[in-house]
Amino acid sequence: CLFGFCDIRQFTDATECLQEQVMLFTNSVGHIVHHAVHDCGGFANKNIGDAFLVAWTGDKLERRIAQVQHSDRNKQIGAVFVDNELELAVRDKWAPTVGDLAMASFIRLTICVRGATALSELVQNPALQKRLPGYTVRLGCGLHVGWAIEGALGTQKKIDATYLSPATNIAMGLESATKQYGNLLLVSQETYKLFSPFVRQLVRKIDCVFATAGADPFDLYTYDCSTSLAVHPDEAKEKAMAEHVFDYPLAITPAFRAAFAEGLEFYLQGNWAEAKLTLEMANEQFAVNAKKNTTLDAPDKPTLALLKFMGASDFKAPADWAGSREL
Repeated sequence: CLFGFCDIRQFTDATECLQEQVMLFTNSVGHIVHHAVHDCGGFANKNIGDAFLVAWTGDKLERRIAQVQHSDRNKQIGAVFVDNELELAVRDKWAPTVGDLAMASFIRLTICVRGATALSELVQNPALQKRLPGYTVRLGCGLHVGWAIEGALGTQKKIDATYLSPATNIAMGLESATKQYGNLLLVSQETYKLFSPFVRQLVRKIDCVFATAGADPFDLYTYDCSTSLAVHPDEAKEKAMAEHVFDYPLAITPAFRAAFAEGLEFYLQGNWAEAKLTLEMANEQFAVNAKKNTTLDAPDKPTLALLKFMGASDFKAPADWAGSREL
């Protein structure tokens, strides 16, 4: 199963200020989430107050996972040619995978909660704006794929159709970590493998982490969707939205992406002094470019998160640093 977990930011404050209107607020967000996921081949599994658990299952997902696993095995044995090389990274030859569609749905719901007129009117509540000046609706999101047991859970008094899986916990952990990294969407390495080459070149590796002590580390990715981008949900009703959502401009530049990748490599290797210099210089130049382009989000929040983490150790990697940290 491919699991997605979304959480409404600062929901407690919204509940206290909106009071009876909070039901309309939550259902309005849920409407956007459910339709975005459904239009991209997924389905809603649970509504948990301020959060939503969604999933993708079925033959398409199983075939994609099998294809990725076959490709990984070929790489391990040093095969000259692997299946994924048949896939093209160009837009006009792009055939969306189930991973692409899941990513597209999360980008869509992120920009649609910002563009929904009804939600914008609700959050202009005087009490809410007084407590959180300039408050807008934001969703933190995490995507992870893994095995799951599907079934009915409960008693004759209350029963739910649900999934039991460590993958759901990791998806929830990724969503929670968006607060740490300062962005709205985090994707695990296993999910990244499900993407087509076209979408892989759009996401950005920002760290290497492990879910719990002793667990295998995995690369962490994000999609840099501009926080200034807002689309009304009515414009996203057609399924074609899933195919065109990647056409929106990213919130970073190619030059910054390259500089960040260089700094990240220094960080992973344990050369934190060099990582500090590279990341700080990249962020400073990026901030200059952002003054001329309102779609760019500067300073870059994942960069600040890495600098903060390294700064806690005076930019000296621990003696036992293995290139990853706990999520």
